[in-house]
Amino acid sequence: MSHLQQIYDVDIKLLRLFMAIVRCGGFSSAQTQLNMSQSTISHQMSQLEERLGLVLCQRGRGGFSLTREGKAVFSAAERLLAAVETFRQEVGTITHVLSGDLSIGVVDNTITDRSMPLTTAIREFRKLGGDVNIHITVDSPEHLVADVVQGRLHLAIGLFPVAHNGLNHTPLYREKHCLYCASSHPFYHETPSLYDLAECPAVLRSYMYDNDQKTIGNGTRNAYANNIEALVTLILTGGYIGFLPEHYARKWLETEELKVLHPDTCVRYSTFDMITARKQPDTLVLKQFMQLFRSLLNQNHPTPAAN
Repeated sequence: MSHLQQIYDVDIKLLRLFMAIVRCGGFSSAQTQLNMSQSTISHQMSQLEERLGLVLCQRGRGGFSLTREGKAVFSAAERLLAAVETFRQEVGTITHVLSGDLSIGVVDNTITDRSMPLTTAIREFRKLGGDVNIHITVDSPEHLVADVVQGRLHLAIGLFPVAHNGLNHTPLYREKHCLYCASSHPFYHETPSLYDLAECPAVLRSYMYDNDQKTIGNGTRNAYANNIEALVTLILTGGYIGFLPEHYARKWLETEELKVLHPDTCVRYSTFDMITARKQPDTLVLKQFMQLFRSLLNQNHPTPAAN
């Protein structure tokens, strides 16, 4: 029988611990994130299960897994903590105090892109004071979209070629992508025709598949990747050609490990968007950060990117 007649701070704390365990995939994996010993984590999980009158997970030699009740409680806890966070931010908006969480998602390997003012925006945002916990997630475009739609992220920045009905898409700037091969690839010491490029084994980006196939990947033995690091890894094997952001490929060009193929014709421009959920509350934290980010972006790009 559940003893949870009222929800107290300790219950919120235990639910946060439970959610961290689930997301880490088990007690031992959660030790570093929670900065707790496994025995302490186990004791607090037992407290939560006793409070709820439920067995939430199985742990032992068979590994960690959620029970049916555990899966339901995890989903309910996500909604509860999201509501608590929304309340904090809405009160902060009313009182004009920056307070709460700010969860930002971004595609991988943007750190070398001078057009991306995220680092500067976070630095300047922290100078505004308040009590804001900033969380950064780096993931593939499709996962970032899902996280914004489901409320796990307040905003995300990246390449999102397919518009989603539940999201606001704000164009930010255009990123230049060129076609590359490695120094061990046959094309490195010759000038292939466009036909040769089309028939050559290529790395195709899962989130830009149609775009890539207009130029490359019409043959067989292609490879597929959902992030930039995987792309460059496969290209550097010498077995594939593929598109990379110009800013990211620069260091390998300088060491002559990569070569640009047909730089005048095989060029793609991808629009970086900022996405937010349409039903998301317009809190002071989110509003202030987005205004600051756009202001810094406009200093680098006076003319906004077009869709």
